[in-house]
Amino acid sequence: MSRPPDGHRDPDEAVVRPNDPPGLHAIPQPGAPVEPDVLTTRADRAADLALLQGLTLDDPEAAAAFIRRFRGPVFGMAVSIVRDPGLAEDVAQEVFLRVWKAAATFDARRASVLTWMLTITRNAAIDAVRVRRPLPVQDETLADDRYEAWRQLQRELEARAKPQRQIPETKRRERVGHGKRR
Repeated sequence: MSRPPDGHRDPDEAVVRPNDPPGLHAIPQPGAPVEPDVLTTRADRAADLALLQGLTLDDPEAAAAFIRRFRGPVFGMAVSIVRDPGLAEDVAQEVFLRVWKAAATFDARRASVLTWMLTITRNAAIDAVRVRRPLPVQDETLADDRYEAWRQLQRELEARAKPQRQIPETKRRERVGHGKRR
C-alpha cells in the first residue's frame, strides 16, 4: 500500500512489522481491511451467541467471525485502560484466549456476549496495568528515606549559612537588605 502524501498511516491498513513471526497476525488487527468474500460467510451473519457456541465446538469459521466482530470493542476498551496500543494488543489476545477457554460457561441470562467480553477485557487490562506498576515500598523505608533527605538538606543549609556568620553584623544586614534606605 502506498502512503498518503502527508505520511500518515491509513487507519484501514494492517499494522505489520518486518520482524513479526509468521502467524502473529492470525487475529486481525483492529481497523485492518477485510476481504469482501469474508463478509459473505454464514458465520458472519450468525448471532453473537451462535458464534460463541461455535467457539465451544472449535469451528474455525465461527472463531474467525467471532474475532472479526468483537476485535474493535475489545481493543478499544483495552487501549482506554492501558493507554498503550502495543500492550492493548497483548490484552486483546489474552481476552480472546480467555473467552475461548470459558465459552462453555457463558450464561446468556446474565449478560450479552459483548458485555461479558468487555468485562473480561476490563479485568485483563487492569491486571496488565497492575503488573507494570512498580512494587510498593514499605512505610518504614519511606520514613527512613525522608528523614535522611531532610538531614541532608539541613546540613547543606548549615554549610551555606556558615560563611554568612563570619561576615560582620553590619555588612550581613546590608547584604540581606536591612541596610540604610536610600
